Amino acid sequence: TQGRLLINYDPLGGKWYMHISSLVSLTNCPSCVKKTEYAGIDLGVAVIAAVLTTTGDALLYKGSALKSSFFYFTKEISKADSLLAGVEEVDRAVLKEKRRWFFRKRKRQRDQIFNNLATHLANELSSHSVDAAFVGLPLDIIHDKPGKLVSGLWSYGRLLEKLSIAFENRNIALFGVPEHGSSTTCAWHGCRVERAVRGVVQCPYGHTMHSDLNAAANHLKRGLS
Repeated sequence: TQGRLLINYDPLGGKWYMHISSLVSLTNCPSCVKKTEYAGIDLGVAVIAAVLTTTGDALLYKGSALKSSFFYFTKEISKADSLLAGVEEVDRAVLKEKRRWFFRKRKRQRDQIFNNLATHLANELSSHSVDAAFVGLPLDIIHDKPGKLVSGLWSYGRLLEKLSIAFENRNIALFGVPEHGSSTTCAWHGCRVERAVRGVVQCPYGHTMHSDLNAAANHLKRGLS
């Protein structure tokens, strides 16, 4: 399919140049057909997202920066609350505005971390030909109980929103699967596993694996089934 025709004159070279764009569709080309791949995603706090794909690639997004930011601003907010509740003479209007600023700053930094994570993950999955991903969700979220969208430091709902937008921009479908028991069940043998030190699970059949990646593998299996 031919596109727009552009004709330009080069006064220095004294020549005319014609440019025309063309869209070429490849059909009946077995070697050009992209293989469909899938990914499982486990959300957490120490590791914000653990990802495992059917290509065998694994990604871990650590939550240290998020926790550090959260605890710092939470500490500053607590200091402001103590001063406001105390008997000392303080400029309450200035202190309240400063407290509101800490809340806004904590939220903005959290959202920035989520944005960076979602964009990077979507780009990585797209580069690995992933067309659909399955993320583990608590049963309370699946049963539409909004009060359970917040887990300690951050909002499940907010991160899911960022992931949905980034994945949609990359034409990757995102589905939710129940996460119940995914961390305590071996993704390969279906037996119960115990979590050891450094976040490693030990299977009775002899192999070990990162607990969050084991959960991501279970989410992948549940999605594909």
